[in-house]
Amino acid sequence: MPWTRNTLNLSRLVCGRTSRLAISVYTASLTALVLFTWNALTLLSLSPSSSSPSPSSLPEGQQYQTVRTKNDWIHAHNVNHSSSRSNSTGNTTSDEHILLVCSIRTKGAQVSESLVSIPEFYSPESKCKHNFRSSVVFFHVGKAGGGTAIGQLSGTHRTHLQYVHPKPNPKIVQALKSNAKDTPDTLIINVRDPIDRFVSAFRWKLLRTCAPNDTRQKTKRGGAHMVDTLCEVSPEQNQILRETYEGNPSILGEALCDDFKGREKALVDARTITHSTKLIEWLDLLIIKDNSVNLPSLLSSNLSASSIGISDFMALPLEMQLGSEKSLFEQHLKHLAHTLIHKKYGKDAMEKIMTQLEPSQRNVKRKLKLKVNGNERARHSVSTYTNETPPVLTPLGECCLARYFEDDYRLIQSMLVTPSPEETTLSWENGYGDKKAEKKIIHPLENVHPILHKACSWGEESQQELCRSDLLSILKRRAHYLDRSVGSCSDLV
Repeated sequence: MPWTRNTLNLSRLVCGRTSRLAISVYTASLTALVLFTWNALTLLSLSPSSSSPSPSSLPEGQQYQTVRTKNDWIHAHNVNHSSSRSNSTGNTTSDEHILLVCSIRTKGAQVSESLVSIPEFYSPESKCKHNFRSSVVFFHVGKAGGGTAIGQLSGTHRTHLQYVHPKPNPKIVQALKSNAKDTPDTLIINVRDPIDRFVSAFRWKLLRTCAPNDTRQKTKRGGAHMVDTLCEVSPEQNQILRETYEGNPSILGEALCDDFKGREKALVDARTITHSTKLIEWLDLLIIKDNSVNLPSLLSSNLSASSIGISDFMALPLEMQLGSEKSLFEQHLKHLAHTLIHKKYGKDAMEKIMTQLEPSQRNVKRKLKLKVNGNERARHSVSTYTNETPPVLTPLGECCLARYFEDDYRLIQSMLVTPSPEETTLSWENGYGDKKAEKKIIHPLENVHPILHKACSWGEESQQELCRSDLLSILKRRAHYLDRSVGSCSDLV
């Protein structure tokens, strides 16, 4: 019958198409399975667990293997594998075969990382930085060259650190105390003569505070980077700086004398000079103070270097030694950058970075600068905004300030000595002139963490000597004021 025949033909047509569809689906599934298996085997062959060179077997400077994407890993594998082969034949690895981790901060404070060669990293167009934020903390002590340090380390040397300013941050201090994984293990601090810092901080605060007849635009806070056009309105600070102490740090210094009747008020006023926070307050985590109520558990009577999360402590001194035309601060910064890079990538990579690049790439100055009256100058230097001659401290004011900062000087002394009884004092020469009879007048602080004694134990031996020489110069200039055996400052001067 016709309708039966038509039904049969329709059934054959449907079944045939269904079979072909099933075959197609099966073929596609099989193909996908084969591709997936091939990709998995390919990635497995490129992983560190396979026969490819492990980080520990790579040449020094390539052992970091910080990778964020599959392409990064493949690129690192190919380049480093070829480098390993060339090294096995006795050939020298070129700087193109040493890969650096290029960290770039993007919007939203995100950081993208990739692996690039040394020339790519340091090209003028590159925004790459060596990212040390998770491992290195820089205590930016006010008026001690911190702005220059940031400009040099971030610009010239392409490093990105974690900076703390203008006073210690409790959360970061706690992280430094911790031995937990992924917490900072290196602490850097800039050090300058405490009295020089105080005078500079006083003048900076005076400059930033609006005077009664000030023509600059007035603001309630901020404006530190625009002091030429902005001033901060603070009747209280204006009263302290301009009326009580007549804009002269020496008057405030004299008021800090032990025998001055108004000393208690002067002590309170001195603490309002923001950038003059004492060095001993910055490094409080490394010190046990007498009569402390809550001693940190990490600082017990039985001190050990392993009781704190800091493995490296580095002092960065800013000092103009007598007879010198300039300080060694920028040289210290250069060696500091070398030390950090050496620690991260190894000696081979560090040497190639410092020696194989063109001088025009390596020595580009990228300081934080600002144009004032047509001239480029450092942003936070008082001399940038005024040509006034700084007031000269009176001998009495200088002596009283030295004793006000006595613990800071003792702390600097502690950076130079080991805790042995034979090395607990400093001999001094009065004014660098004729040598006087040796007097043991600067005693290092007691019960400090052992890491403090390693303040200059970084870099090459020549750099360590320069660091110690600068710290010693700081102490020598004002050591005679700390000899309390002669009586009060009034008796001494």
